Amino acid sequence: MTHTRAWKTFKRMEDSVCLFAGLIYLAAVLHAWRVLPGGVGLKATVTLAAPAAFLALSALAPLLVKPLRQPMRRYVWTSFQAGFGQTPLSVLMGLALPAILAALIFLQILERDPENRAAIEE
Repeated sequence: MTHTRAWKTFKRMEDSVCLFAGLIYLAAVLHAWRVLPGGVGLKATVTLAAPAAFLALSALAPLLVKPLRQPMRRYVWTSFQAGFGQTPLSVLMGLALPAILAALIFLQILERDPENRAAIEE
């Protein structure tokens, strides 16, 4: 496949969204580490090991299971043809979606523990 300017822009946008989501997840892990009760082992399992297993499964499944490859390829190609990451609005929406979801998660955490008591009790 020839690497056109649009394809390079699309792939750069995918990388940007992945990096942005990773930074949001890092912030969530740091916050969870501070407020979750329990020892280091439990915190590591809940915030790092279990999510890493799900990430590996979801990333490797389309590569290892042949019937999943074609739908994944079609999804990526459809996203590219739809113009994802190729216009300023698309870039803003691609970065805004993980930020909005992160904000909702943090608001849920604050709603459950408004005074941040879990962090204070330690």
